[in-house]
Amino acid sequence: MYQMVSVTCILFIHAALYRYLEMTFFYYYNLLAAFIGVLILIYIRKLTFQQIEPFINLYQVFKSLFLFMYAVCFWEKTPIAFFWFFLIPFFSMNIYSQRSAIYWILYTFILIALTIVCSGYIQKLPVYKYIVVFPSNGIVLINVFALISILYLFALGNYFSRKIHTMNITGTEAIYEEENDRHIYDFSDEQNNENDEKMKKLYGEILDYFQEYEPFRRPDFSTTHLANALDTNVTYISKSVRFNANTSFTTFVNRYRIGLVKELIDNNELEKHSLLYVYTSAGFKHQSTFNKVFKQIEGITPTEYVKGKAEKDSDDFHD
Repeated sequence: MYQMVSVTCILFIHAALYRYLEMTFFYYYNLLAAFIGVLILIYIRKLTFQQIEPFINLYQVFKSLFLFMYAVCFWEKTPIAFFWFFLIPFFSMNIYSQRSAIYWILYTFILIALTIVCSGYIQKLPVYKYIVVFPSNGIVLINVFALISILYLFALGNYFSRKIHTMNITGTEAIYEEENDRHIYDFSDEQNNENDEKMKKLYGEILDYFQEYEPFRRPDFSTTHLANALDTNVTYISKSVRFNANTSFTTFVNRYRIGLVKELIDNNELEKHSLLYVYTSAGFKHQSTFNKVFKQIEGITPTEYVKGKAEKDSDDFHD
């Protein structure tokens, strides 16, 4: 959200700059993009993080296409036109998993290559010389505003990235403390009761969220995702799970995953799909991790569970 607000504000500022430089096409181009940004912000302002997340990819594509047109017209005048592109993978690394961020990096380099290739064809269009007119002092001002904007967005992204990292560390420390000291709440009885009620309320929200969205199906699901979705922080998430379920957040999530695996097996999904499909559908990346977690929670291996289920079905059939 902070990225979208900042980008929208910068678009308005650059629209004003192009108005001052009498570059009419880019004035309206930035102004249109800014108003689209405002409409998007109005639409998503009351949505939960879970509801917003699917639209992030679309927003990234919209932003990249806007920058593509900008770079095609500017890259021969100033290399700073390419610097805007690197904001895409930079913000992607703060939002997506490492694999997804790599895809966005590759996408960015493809856009840069296409910019160089396509610019020659676009510049041959008759309308090009009328819409792309640079005043004598235009490039200097454009470069200054662009550098300030890019550095600001990088600094802002780095700040929030560090903040999220700190939240994750804090959440991890909270889990460690709770595992070694169950009496973590050193408050008066009244404060304890109030805090307990907050932990119970938050836990209820967690259960409702898991029931409705099944976020544990995502392999990269973490306390950060859940904290964003419930508008809280990772420390409270970890404390609430520990207080109410008497376990760590990781185990809490894995119980849901194993429960889903068992449900799929009980519904005879293995007759239509492989075990790989079953455990990846539940959020596990690797079979070794799945086997280990299943044994820890159920006390038997997945193979033993499947065998026991087959024997039970056979006995039911003969009965």
